[in-house]
Amino acid sequence: MSGASAADPWIALVGVGNPAQGDDGIGPAVVAALADRLPSAVVAWTTRSALDLATDLEGYTVAILVDAAVGGGPPGTVHRLAFGRDTIPPDGGVLSSHETGLLAALALADRLGTLPKTPLILAVEAADFTAGTPAARDLVTVGSHAVLDLLAALMPAATRSTCVRTGSSERR
Repeated sequence: MSGASAADPWIALVGVGNPAQGDDGIGPAVVAALADRLPSAVVAWTTRSALDLATDLEGYTVAILVDAAVGGGPPGTVHRLAFGRDTIPPDGGVLSSHETGLLAALALADRLGTLPKTPLILAVEAADFTAGTPAARDLVTVGSHAVLDLLAALMPAATRSTCVRTGSSERR
């Protein structure tokens, strides 16, 4: 955000996933769990469609995307991934309206010039995607701690001290 002051929101926290599909809802559940604990520098919202991120992230310096993962370890394992040019999928998947994967959406944001300087993904290993069930509470707790740890590493202590954001779907 050009001309932003230290008090302006410069970090986007986005929970990606479907809250009605078991652990696929880890991202939105983490955002909801942290809604009243986020510093004023953070704007948080949820989305079911990663493709919306291509334009929604414009103007932020840092994006923290929380999503479910499968196949990289036991449930609760948190993978911290920094998105960069080396993680961009082949061009065929970047612009397709049928490709709604997180990496493809970030690649599209890069092409559109809306990608934050520091896009980070926190992927929490999931276990159960049963329709109509919420994300497992222990996985949400693990994801929430990972977000708070990352925010502590990213933000100066003075900026972290005030928590004023209260809505999980607040947008700028």
